Amino acid sequence: AGTWSMTEASTDSRAMLLDAVALIGDPALRAQFHPLVAALFAADAPRLAGNVRTAAIRALPLLGEDNAAATFPILAAQLRTGTHRAVTTRALLQLPRTAWSAADAGPLAENVLAYAQTEPAERRTSQDFVETTQLGNDLALRLPAPEATRIRKALRELCVSVFVVKSSSGNMTKKIE
Repeated sequence: AGTWSMTEASTDSRAMLLDAVALIGDPALRAQFHPLVAALFAADAPRLAGNVRTAAIRALPLLGEDNAAATFPILAAQLRTGTHRAVTTRALLQLPRTAWSAADAGPLAENVLAYAQTEPAERRTSQDFVETTQLGNDLALRLPAPEATRIRKALRELCVSVFVVKSSSGNMTKKIE
């Protein structure tokens, strides 16, 4: 708590502390940060600086599996705002699926689909887009079959197939005569 309060005056210091949470090897110690980080997103909390918000979003999924169910609605609310979408998507994908609220999964999957439909085709191969549609597909799995099928089909139609071709040095030898 002392270290936390020492960073209150500087957004850069607070963001660095939040980023350093990932380096704490003791999971129980890391989990102690959850109430502090969650409080940053409370309705009555002061507006967060962008760097602090981003660092807090990155830290949330690292604050223990016991806190994952409490973390999911915080991250879901952040995703619905559309700001910091890529960071929030990555954070949500780090949470155990058992922590994902089935009640929030439907609206969040719809949010992802609505976002995906607005992205131009040339951006649909980006890592951020691929991760976001993966999140939408994973969220859809928490829904009843007809709704899940509809969302997954719509996301699949928006995605561009990406194939990675790699060579193996043993298979790509040039014959010299």
